Amino acid sequence: MSDMPFFSVVIPSYNRGEFIAATIDSVLAQDYSDCEIIVADDGSTDGTLEALARYSDRIRIDTQPNAGPGAARNLALRHATGRYVAFLDSDDLWPTWTLSTYKAAIEAADSPSIVSGPWQPFPATPPALPTAPPPLEFKAYASFFRSPLGWHLPSATAMRRDMLTAGGGFTTAACEDVDIWLRIGGFPGFVVLSSPVCCLYRTHSGGISATSAYRFNGIRHLIRTEAAGGYGGAADRDTRRRYVAQAARAAAGARRDGSPPRDTAAQVAVRRDLPRHARRRAPRRRRPAGRAGSAGA
Repeated sequence: MSDMPFFSVVIPSYNRGEFIAATIDSVLAQDYSDCEIIVADDGSTDGTLEALARYSDRIRIDTQPNAGPGAARNLALRHATGRYVAFLDSDDLWPTWTLSTYKAAIEAADSPSIVSGPWQPFPATPPALPTAPPPLEFKAYASFFRSPLGWHLPSATAMRRDMLTAGGGFTTAACEDVDIWLRIGGFPGFVVLSSPVCCLYRTHSGGISATSAYRFNGIRHLIRTEAAGGYGGAADRDTRRRYVAQAARAAAGARRDGSPPRDTAAQVAVRRDLPRHARRRAPRRRRPAGRAGSAGA
């Protein structure tokens, strides 16, 4: 690894001894190698550290007492040196072309703040992939807040490290993966890839985001932080509140494993705390225009 890599791959981990080796192997198999790998272990007790030990000469391993995924990501960011930070959860996998795809999109879109790619869920066995990636296709927007919004998987996202720093890093409260978009969503340049798939997303019931208490606390954090002006002033306020409302409704009704039961406690948090105007379904607005790109762009 070079002293100043283009990518810092950040992998937060908590009790992922069953999956972490496959996750790291998928990064080591990338066809673009200008990266450093940082695993931030959040106080695992299940043998995760033993699984990591055999990679100690190829990755950086940081540890902390259990404090949550936001704190773990911040721990890794303190040691990251890459121009971009590519996030990967410790139970997900990357195809071999993920980093090279990010790099091509970054170059084609003139160094955007955020690149987000598509993902493919799988419950147990990873699906078979082609030996070569499909052509690169993407749309570029002025910023995330000038895009159609939507939820973007952390494991299929790369962000400029200087923008992450300017945004203050990750909250240590819940829903850190939504909170960060609210903090840096107005920064210039947002690219949404439609091809190729950049992450294989493992669906199972053991993720922290599957718990009712976690969703409840996360929704309340997002709502109260926005209400207090914690995500910025008047600029983009309506867009931010639409995104908070969208995230709150989604979190109240869905689990990581896709199971259907709705979370009554989370719905109560939405009704109590979300400003009334944001609670209503937002009026239909024109879909933001994005600049299309491809491998030949």
